[in-house]
Amino acid sequence: MPRLGDVQPGYLGKLIASAHKTVHGLVDMRGYDWSAAPHNRKVRPTYYEGHILKVDFSNSKADEGFEVVGAVFEECIFDKSIWWLTVFYRCQFIRCSFSNCCLYNSTLKGRYYDCSFRGLSAKGEHFSFGWGSAYKNCAFESVNLRNIGEEIGVQFKGCKISGIFTNAIFRGRRYAIKQRFRTLADAFCTVYRPVAFIRCDLSGLKTHNVVFDKDIIFKDNNVGSQSFFA
Repeated sequence: MPRLGDVQPGYLGKLIASAHKTVHGLVDMRGYDWSAAPHNRKVRPTYYEGHILKVDFSNSKADEGFEVVGAVFEECIFDKSIWWLTVFYRCQFIRCSFSNCCLYNSTLKGRYYDCSFRGLSAKGEHFSFGWGSAYKNCAFESVNLRNIGEEIGVQFKGCKISGIFTNAIFRGRRYAIKQRFRTLADAFCTVYRPVAFIRCDLSGLKTHNVVFDKDIIFKDNNVGSQSFFA
């Protein structure tokens, strides 16, 4: 039975199929309002989509929030979008760009490969990379991410990260194991593993009120002259 807020499956795909293309050959969905899809207005819309390829969503907005479940976005552009209360769940992003986006109280959750987050800013009460998410060969350059909160299970591999992180805790092995054995259901949850930074360039990253547990996975990173461990 559909939940309150569900958008008809494939709704976004139908819009894309009927849209024109930009001069760069991408489907033109610039300025799209993610909150405006037909749904029960008591809650934010939830999209269920398949494979979305080469679409320009730049300058899109979401004043009332939205959620996307299980979609694969490939070679899509989200640059300069402004989103409130956004969550991606079990999604994949391949060679996508989120440059100069501004996110308010939002969560990026899923698998990100060769994506750009240059100039990304996060404001509001919370921002999360998404527990259990993976970022491979992604560029987080000149970002300003505030109120990140507690992160667990997030994997950064081959990423370049510069700018500033504020108010965050990146959890390690002991904490992950403790959480995993709280209940029987948690014992089988792959989210509960240490945060990992592997082969990342962190030389341009500054932190304020950020804690890195000493037993996170931290291998072959370029940190310049700074240390992230107290």
